[in-house]
Amino acid sequence: MSEENLDARKELAVEDLLPGRLDRLPILTREQRNWVAILGAFYVFDTVDLSLAAYTSAAWRLHWGTTVGQIGLITSATFVGMIVGGMVGGRLSDRYGRRPLILGGVVVMSAASLATAFAQNFETVALLRIVTGIGLQAMAGNVLVYASETLPAAFRGRYSAIIVALGFLAVPVAAVLSTVIVPLSDDSWRWMYAIGALGAVVALTVGRRLPESVRWLVANGRIEEADRIVTRLEAECVRRTGGALQAPIPSTAVRPMSLREVLTRRFLGRLLIAAAGAIGVILIQYGFSSWIPVLLVERGYTQTQALTYSTALAVAGAIGAFSTYLYIDRWQRKYVIAVIALLTACSVLVFGFTGSMPLFFAIGLLGMACVNAVMSVMYAYLPELFPTGVRGVGVGSAHGAGRIAGIVGSLIVPAIYAGYGFSAVYVYVAVISVLLAGVIGVFGARTTKEGID
Repeated sequence: MSEENLDARKELAVEDLLPGRLDRLPILTREQRNWVAILGAFYVFDTVDLSLAAYTSAAWRLHWGTTVGQIGLITSATFVGMIVGGMVGGRLSDRYGRRPLILGGVVVMSAASLATAFAQNFETVALLRIVTGIGLQAMAGNVLVYASETLPAAFRGRYSAIIVALGFLAVPVAAVLSTVIVPLSDDSWRWMYAIGALGAVVALTVGRRLPESVRWLVANGRIEEADRIVTRLEAECVRRTGGALQAPIPSTAVRPMSLREVLTRRFLGRLLIAAAGAIGVILIQYGFSSWIPVLLVERGYTQTQALTYSTALAVAGAIGAFSTYLYIDRWQRKYVIAVIALLTACSVLVFGFTGSMPLFFAIGLLGMACVNAVMSVMYAYLPELFPTGVRGVGVGSAHGAGRIAGIVGSLIVPAIYAGYGFSAVYVYVAVISVLLAGVIGVFGARTTKEGID
């Protein structure tokens, strides 16, 4: 056999073994933990920026005379941007890499947030929120795609969930900051958007330490770069454990793929499952948590009581998201999602119908913990449904469908409340939860601790 053929066989072997070499790592290296911390920081800014309009809208109403309808348009503008950012950003990451879309998305989001701090009217804010949404979703969707492609199979779920949970932890922090900062003066709300712009600082400093995704490098023929990264990780594992690594399991060839392949019979089913999952968790989250302050005030609670309870719910939600670390990799993710969704359904039904105040508040905390837990597991699950060549566009399209559902859901809840009352809203959320459990539990793919293409 010629030397050229031997070299070709050697390169093919390296290419086929690289994903398996990554998945066999027995521990998470210090470098990989740093990646998780950086990705988590990006997710914190994502969540803070997404919640800013809710915390500053009262100031706009007071000083600009902004109507409730205009505030709703600003929220919808953010979702429109996120739909574009998810779909376009996902496809661009499949072509040009995960790293540039993550860092570029953070910079776009931060620049638009900083520009919002100087906005002088509602129209400018609405336009800037579209741009913010584009950058935000281009970054957020690819953060979890990146995590799924760079973490060992045994740790992939729990650390992806930790990244999402860090974002949920930012919600009560943002609420406290806005409570302190926004009332200081007529223009103090602007400082919240300046804080939201700090994500660019992270991207341009520590964010530069992120290498490109190993699996994306392999899919695009950059084998030497991928090999250097994995070799470095292997060396740390051997040094820390003092033992030899297990033999890697060869994987199917990772290759670039066309957009058309997403719509073939092989992947269309998974795309529909992913879209159903993203739609389900968004409708559950917005149906249960986003309207609680308004609905509690409508039931006779003071605004202070409603906001205090909402802050407690945010803390419970963060705890629920972090709790997934304990079990997300112990059982198949599809079944974990189904069980938590059913617990969510039970919790929200009790929340909507109980006449006991202690039970009302306690079950609400449990319900919020379940809502954020199922969202954390779902977001860790979505990237595992697609091969590397179309993972970005697959996940981006699913998130885009979820954001469309968010716009529709923002209209459904007030309509149900106006027509049928408080309890009916939570019947609606329970029905969505049961449907989500059925679809994912029955039709979802098995991915836990398994290699991904």
